[in-house]
Amino acid sequence: MESLLIEVGTEELPPKSLKKLYLAFSDNITQLLTKNGVQIGESIAYATPRRLSVVIKNVAEKQNDRIDERKGPSTAHAYDEKGEPTQAAAGFARSCGVDLSELSTTKSSEGEWLYHSQKIEGVALNEILPGLILEALKTLPVAKKMRWSDKKDEFVRPIQWLVILHGDRLVPATLMGISSNNVTRGHRFHGQREIVIPSAKLYEEELRVNGCVFPSFEERKRRVSDGIRQMTGRINAKIELDDNLLDEVVGLVEWPTLVMGSFDKHFLSLPDEVLISSMQKHQKYFPVRSNEDILTNDFVTVCNIESKDPDIVRQGNERVIRPRLADAEFFFQTDTSKPLESHQEYLGRMTFQKKLGTLLDKTKRVTVIASEISELCDAKQIDTNRAAQLARCDLISEMVGEFPDLQGVMGGYYAEKDGENPEVCLAIKEFYHPRFSGDTIPSTPTGRCITLADKIDSIVGLFGVGLAPTGDKDFYALRRAAVGVFRIIVESNIEIDLQNLILITAKQFNNISFPDKIAVDILTFIDDRMRAYYLDAGLAIDTFNSVPSLKIISPLEKDRRIKAANEYRELPEALSLSAANKRISNILKKSVEKSRGAWNEKLLIDDSEKKLAEKINSLRPQLETLFHERKYVEYMKKLAELNDTVNIFFEGVMIICEEKDIQQNRVALLYDLQDLFGKIADIGKIQL
Repeated sequence: MESLLIEVGTEELPPKSLKKLYLAFSDNITQLLTKNGVQIGESIAYATPRRLSVVIKNVAEKQNDRIDERKGPSTAHAYDEKGEPTQAAAGFARSCGVDLSELSTTKSSEGEWLYHSQKIEGVALNEILPGLILEALKTLPVAKKMRWSDKKDEFVRPIQWLVILHGDRLVPATLMGISSNNVTRGHRFHGQREIVIPSAKLYEEELRVNGCVFPSFEERKRRVSDGIRQMTGRINAKIELDDNLLDEVVGLVEWPTLVMGSFDKHFLSLPDEVLISSMQKHQKYFPVRSNEDILTNDFVTVCNIESKDPDIVRQGNERVIRPRLADAEFFFQTDTSKPLESHQEYLGRMTFQKKLGTLLDKTKRVTVIASEISELCDAKQIDTNRAAQLARCDLISEMVGEFPDLQGVMGGYYAEKDGENPEVCLAIKEFYHPRFSGDTIPSTPTGRCITLADKIDSIVGLFGVGLAPTGDKDFYALRRAAVGVFRIIVESNIEIDLQNLILITAKQFNNISFPDKIAVDILTFIDDRMRAYYLDAGLAIDTFNSVPSLKIISPLEKDRRIKAANEYRELPEALSLSAANKRISNILKKSVEKSRGAWNEKLLIDDSEKKLAEKINSLRPQLETLFHERKYVEYMKKLAELNDTVNIFFEGVMIICEEKDIQQNRVALLYDLQDLFGKIADIGKIQL
């Protein structure tokens, strides 16, 4: 068995998507080969800006032979009373492609059946491979495909060449108008333009030696990372190694070469975020910080050529960054020439949503909502009002117009320039947090208050006009907003009635008639987001389901109970107590006695039920204290002390008995026990 090489050469692929594309391509090829019965070995995936490729070791020449076994009608239905074959038997023979006489029979516990077995030779690899490659290409995660020339085929970028080798033999194929051969292409400026690949196993070596191409994405990434670390040691500084930027840069180069440059020091007067955004997002440069974590005027870039005169490359990159930073400086000076507040009136010209009005309308609503909940957030009302009024003003600024990712951040800097309260400035900077999964929430009470108000305003308003997310459509990122609402409340320990907050918010939309179930729908929506959040964090679904929804009136309360239920799982008594709770639930469901009244000590006749009652009475004061103090973890641990007593009770006591008053009393005791256990979570739902 020989190695198999598949290489698809294209125009430059999108660098941000290259990693996802090449991994998917390799996975698709190996899965399809395996699915189609071709024996394969280890696979190695490759990717450069102009190619997706994979080398698979020990690939068989053809599919595995297989035995096709088919069971037909029973012999009772295959022949009539005269022993003549029925239509069912004849049809089965035809479907197998054989004469009726060639069929055999097989027996099972259910009877005797017509049976046919035949060996099917595997198809040669050369015959099935083109179709598999085409299928693998068509199922790649491509957001938007394109056509080129006069072809009807679609792909992420135009395909220019195709290499398919099994060992040293060419596998003939024509895909998307391109015929396969054994010629690949090297670096655009270094090495040989066209390279003949003698065999699949020499693919990487030929590209590296003769093409000046490192075909392995991970190797290029490692070379860049190692080069930056070495450079860090030489200059005694820290280089910001953002992993997303690193992947993007690696997706742009075939022969990575690191070069350090610098820009004029006076640009350091600009906010760090402006300089970093200019370097990372626009120029794909890595910023450099001193060991004291202060941004310097140096940067590192990754070039696709190895120049004989690196200074020329360095100077070229310095010339490129200088006008970009000069533009940023001009924008900053223009924006700071007038107060941030002066932009507010222009928000009235920017539509948030047709039915929900302008951004100025939204700002006014958020200000009111934030004012209403400021005390609950431990924020000062005067600060929340001011921060809410200014939070979106930087949308009108020149800087944000050029660097949209600096929304909020620039507003914070401009507020500082205007002499606003430091807490207000920081709240504005963090107004859009959390921006993504794993991002931090606002760090100040004021920031948490206005951000919570803004997100709940968006959710309520858009639900009110019928724009709730459906399927994979979520144009206003309401799912992310819901997670933000939940995280801010829980991580900041904000005791808030979410239903009341929704109703307060709904009152701010004077021109909208909300559906009667708006609060229920939103609470359910946030609950669904909470479920997804906990599951992503590794929480078992049964733990989440064990906690009553409480209609999510208090997300903080639900979070406390979920954490308590999760810790309960680790208790040594958990398994036994869960089983006991299931038993209690089943007994009470079947019991004709529905009394939840107080049980009578005088009617306790068995020692085991007396001991259970005694144990409940002794623990109840402690449990009530823990519950009222919301020490739910301690509550669940204290409940575990009932384990032995409950087990003894069920071993010695029959709930159903002839004396109805005693039976009713025992049922009441079980109801009492169930209430104690179910106060935090329904532990009977937890699967251990």
